[in-house]
Amino acid sequence: MASLLRWTIKDLCEVIEGCVNNKFDVIMFVEGNRGLGKSTFLYKVGLRLNTHGVVKFNPQQDITYSREDTIKRLASKTKEFIFADELINVAYNRDFYETDQKVLLKALNMYRDSCNVFGGAIPKFMDLDNQIRRLCKIRITIVRRGIAIVHTQLRGIYRDDPWDTRENMKMEMSKTMQGKATPYAKLSTSRGLLYFTDLTEQQRSTYEGIKQDKRGQVYKEYTDTNPDPEAQFYDKLLNEIIKGRMDNDKMFSVCRMFNKKFETVKANLRRKLRDDPENKDKNLKELLQKPIEKNKKPRILISNKNLVDDQRSPESHNNNLMGKPNEELWN
Repeated sequence: MASLLRWTIKDLCEVIEGCVNNKFDVIMFVEGNRGLGKSTFLYKVGLRLNTHGVVKFNPQQDITYSREDTIKRLASKTKEFIFADELINVAYNRDFYETDQKVLLKALNMYRDSCNVFGGAIPKFMDLDNQIRRLCKIRITIVRRGIAIVHTQLRGIYRDDPWDTRENMKMEMSKTMQGKATPYAKLSTSRGLLYFTDLTEQQRSTYEGIKQDKRGQVYKEYTDTNPDPEAQFYDKLLNEIIKGRMDNDKMFSVCRMFNKKFETVKANLRRKLRDDPENKDKNLKELLQKPIEKNKKPRILISNKNLVDDQRSPESHNNNLMGKPNEELWN
C-alpha cells in the first residue's frame, strides 16, 4: 500500500508563504472532533507564519469569533493570518443560518487580491456552505491529537466536486465495514500526514485569555439583541422544517454542530408544533421525512486506527510532492 508523506507545520507554512509571495490568498479549514487540537493547530500556524514576516499574525486582533469581525478584517488587512476560531459562528450553511452569510462569501471573493490567509476551525468540513468549500485551498483533517491529514482540491474544468467526496466516502465506508483502517494514502485529495505538537504553557495561557475575552464580547452582543438564544434556535429550526428545507439527516447535522441531543431537540420541536395554532396539525416525523436532494449531505466516517507513517524527511517529500508547490498544487 502506498504510504503518506510526512509533513510538519514548517512545511505547510512554507507552501502558504509561497502562495502569498506569488500574490495568491489562502483559505484553509481545519476539521476534527472536539478536543483534538483544531485551535492549537491554527494558532501554531499563525505564530509560525508571523516569525517569518511574510504573513502577519497578532493573536489579540486576528483571532475572530463573529462574522462581522471576520469580514472587517478581510476587507481592511493585507497579508495577514485571520483565524476564525469557531467557524460555526462565521460560515455555517446559509440555508439554515442567516442571510448575511452572502456578505461573507462576497468578502472572501472580493478581497482575494489582499493575499490574506484565512483559517477556520469546524467539527465537520462538509457542514460548511458549499460555495465556501469550493474557495478552500487547503483542508486539514485532524484524526488524532497531533496528527492530521493534509488535503488539496482536485483540478478539472468540469469537475463538480473538487473534494471528490462521493468516491472518497465510498472507499472509507467500504474499509470501515470490513473492520479495516481507512487507507488515507489512497484518498484522492490527501497529500500527506502532518504531525504537530501542543502549545507551550505561555502560548496556551495567552490563547485561552483571548478566547475567553472575545467569546464573552460576542455572547454579550448577541444576547443584547437576542434575549433568548435557545428560543431563537428552535424558532429558526422549526421555520426551516416547515418550509421543507430540513430533513432528518440535516437536522441531525445541525444538532451535532450546536452540541445538542437529537432526541431532545425533536421532543422540544413537537411541543412547539402543538403550541402553535397555525401548525398544530402538522406532524414532525412526516415533515422531516420529505426528501431534500439538493441539500443532502453524506455522513463520512473517519477511522483513526493504524495511521500509515512515512519516515522520509520533509526535504525529500518537498521535492517529491510539491515540485513547484505554488504553481502545481496550491494556486
